[in-house]
Amino acid sequence: MRTSMVLATLVAGCSGETSTPDVPDPVPYLPEHTVQAPETQLDSAAVASTIEAQLRTFSVSAPLGLSDALDAMMAHADGGCPYVDTFDDGAFSQTRWYDDCESSDGTRFVGGFELSRYTSVAHGKNAEVTGLTFFATDLRIETADGQYLEAAGYFSLDRIVGDGYDVASFYGGGSLRADPTTAGDDPWLSGQREGSAQIYLADWGGYRAAYLGGAVSIDDGGPVVGIALQDVAIELGWCSNEPFGSVSVREASGAWHDVLFAYYDESAKELMDCDGCGLHVAAGEPLGDSVCLSQASLDAVVDWDGGLPW
Repeated sequence: MRTSMVLATLVAGCSGETSTPDVPDPVPYLPEHTVQAPETQLDSAAVASTIEAQLRTFSVSAPLGLSDALDAMMAHADGGCPYVDTFDDGAFSQTRWYDDCESSDGTRFVGGFELSRYTSVAHGKNAEVTGLTFFATDLRIETADGQYLEAAGYFSLDRIVGDGYDVASFYGGGSLRADPTTAGDDPWLSGQREGSAQIYLADWGGYRAAYLGGAVSIDDGGPVVGIALQDVAIELGWCSNEPFGSVSVREASGAWHDVLFAYYDESAKELMDCDGCGLHVAAGEPLGDSVCLSQASLDAVVDWDGGLPW
């Protein structure tokens, strides 16, 4: 039986007949859903105008109204609602609470916060330091007539004034919301800004500089809904007609415009691309050095009439 099977196999192999399996032609893979890059509405000139306006706005957009808004809302506390823990030694004060209650005038307190204010002297530097730090956990205070304040996140403001120099810094992240009366013209409290920011402004005897970073959403009715700044520095004594770092602008359509400005090459020990214009990349497409900022707009970022903005 085994010999017959081998013989049959040899006969079939010697007959010259071969069989080819049916193999379908290759078909390129096409995903069921394709993602189309968002269309850009802003050209390079419009991106430049947006950055000019936003650099100045960003540099002074610390939530300066936060302290006054908190004081106004806490005036509705009645001693038992909320239960407040306080400390004050003249140079340092702290207020904190976490509760869910309604005060005697109908104001609702939910969540909590910790607020610290301080004033000190920097030893050995002959400088006065003043500051404020604020941390909130799902805070909402609402009065009986509808005024309210909401907060979540961490915010810190500092000011150092010494012999021949003046420095202000802000950093933090989160969200703030308040009714128009409580918010005033504060861009964070009015809901026009939300996200994280680092702002450092300095005046060293007339030499002024601004260092900006972070990413915030923008809700002011314009075509731009977000801006991100990475290692942005405006030092007109070094590069007089262009900032350092990169700025990204987001349109309402979702398209991003990335602009790369001047930088310092550590290996070459040389300032690079300080030519007044940044490299524009629109939705991933390089458009060349086409985003040029006006000298007036750069001067405005470090032009603080009467001193620093806070």
